[in-house]
Amino acid sequence: MFTNGLSCCIFCFATITFNAPTSGTTNNTLDINGGIVSCANLTGNNSGNNSRDNVILISTGTLNVSGDITLGTNSNRNSITFSGAGTINVGGSLTTGTLTGDAGTINVGVNFKPTTFNANTSTVNYNGSGNQTVTATSYYNLLITNFKDGNTVTLNGTINVANTFSPTATFSTGGYINTGNIINFNGTGDQTIPAFNYNSLTISGVRTTSTVTLANSGIIGVAATFTPSATFTS
Repeated sequence: MFTNGLSCCIFCFATITFNAPTSGTTNNTLDINGGIVSCANLTGNNSGNNSRDNVILISTGTLNVSGDITLGTNSNRNSITFSGAGTINVGGSLTTGTLTGDAGTINVGVNFKPTTFNANTSTVNYNGSGNQTVTATSYYNLLITNFKDGNTVTLNGTINVANTFSPTATFSTGGYINTGNIINFNGTGDQTIPAFNYNSLTISGVRTTSTVTLANSGIIGVAATFTPSATFTS
């Protein structure tokens, strides 16, 4: 295990590589804790056993990767786990087995590709300036930001949002591509549906006494299907 202390900063201008354990029940662990780790790329591969894992732990610290985070995709053998409001800044793509978000923020410049994503109360921000595809998974807070110029943001499949959806990216000649996409606001608390041109829009969940508010400015456009199936007790 490598543990980075609360006030320690590590800056590496090369690639950090996890060589998967080959024997016993040993894990390779990068414990960032409340510190800062910065590198060009971070890579790792699957081990041959579910008891030999590559593990990244972040509490309130920050992991800065200018390129890609490319860990193995086996959910039992490669994981990134937040235990607080830490931050990952990745300029390229993030690939791993299991990512547990807790209250963390993940800023991703290209693709977000965990095999298993446990959102908790985390925020995923697609903040690249090039083409990006928003992974069809369940988010707590989903942000799409930055000036994309003539590039595109593609929304695929069903994207569940339990709290905030904030598509504030701007374009010159590019834009959003959402053919066949469904945005499902599926939280149990209060949610606001922002002005946006949706393909299909679903509002679901058992809300009890919570409210769903439609944006009071702008246009909520729905090209295909609008499904307001949320239930309330009052």
